[in-house]
Amino acid sequence: MLTTQQIQSFVDHNYIVLEDCFSAETAQEWVENACQQSGIDLTDACTWPQPHCFLGQHMTERKELALSQFSPKLWTAVCQLVGGEERIQPPLTVNEAFVVNFSLGSDQPWAEPIKRQGGWHVDGDFNQFIDSPEAGLFILMLFTDVQPHGGATYIAPDSIAHILGHFLHHPQGLSAYHLRTSHNVAQQCNVGTPALGKAGTVYLMYPQMLHTTSQNLLRKPRFIRNGQVRLKSPMRFDRSRSIWQASGNAYLLKILDSVFGAIFIMADRDKARRSRDVALDLQYHRDLIDLVLSGKTEQASEEMDRHLTRSLQNSLNTFQVPEPPTDLDK
Repeated sequence: MLTTQQIQSFVDHNYIVLEDCFSAETAQEWVENACQQSGIDLTDACTWPQPHCFLGQHMTERKELALSQFSPKLWTAVCQLVGGEERIQPPLTVNEAFVVNFSLGSDQPWAEPIKRQGGWHVDGDFNQFIDSPEAGLFILMLFTDVQPHGGATYIAPDSIAHILGHFLHHPQGLSAYHLRTSHNVAQQCNVGTPALGKAGTVYLMYPQMLHTTSQNLLRKPRFIRNGQVRLKSPMRFDRSRSIWQASGNAYLLKILDSVFGAIFIMADRDKARRSRDVALDLQYHRDLIDLVLSGKTEQASEEMDRHLTRSLQNSLNTFQVPEPPTDLDK
């Protein structure tokens, strides 16, 4: 079970790191089997297909196990973060289709990935929304030790706020391609965190976490497995507070407690009821969202006051509440 501190870390940083989810011996067995299937000798660079590759395309057979069987510890943590086993769309499995960084960029001086143009992306070849059931949680599993400058996957924890902003601006959804090209979220990020650790370490992340490859100056092949946890149904933002609390999804609660919460609730409710133009409503909030995401608190506060004033006036007009009497009316 995750501790309160681990859950809070997920809420605060958009990811958590779990060590010893599976043994080093298990990791080595899976890596060796994959290498045998694909004709790779880890000690002979001449047998390495490419500096960076998806090993599954070079394999004739793959070992595959249910995540609950492969790592009960990891399975329990995943269930906690998404709100329960019953929310997960089966099957959720682990296989040997590793992403391998053999020697990417080893002939070049080290360059920080966060400063690099291109390569940063979000996984998922589908039209994505804030509540997409196809992406409930992002899992990254280390099957070899990953050291600094050793080809780690880099993640951008500060990308989440920007991606949420883009989703709010585009209720029709966005593809992973659009997020990395026309919306180029990477240019708005300042923090790049390497997924380092011993074999058996797992990173659990917000599903639309921006990430990229990095150089492997050590030329020690790095094996990882990553993938999304699919949900049976989309997240719902129009539930009562008691249901939100019962879900155990701390990240959802954080969003709903933020300035975006009311917007999400309104958009989700009205989209379901088809009672109003959600795109128009979100356009009205564009200025406020942009100010919040850019950290301009004073201007955001002023814009929020204007929103509240307009909302009050709209409510008075809707319900035809008379103006309070003045002294002259008494």
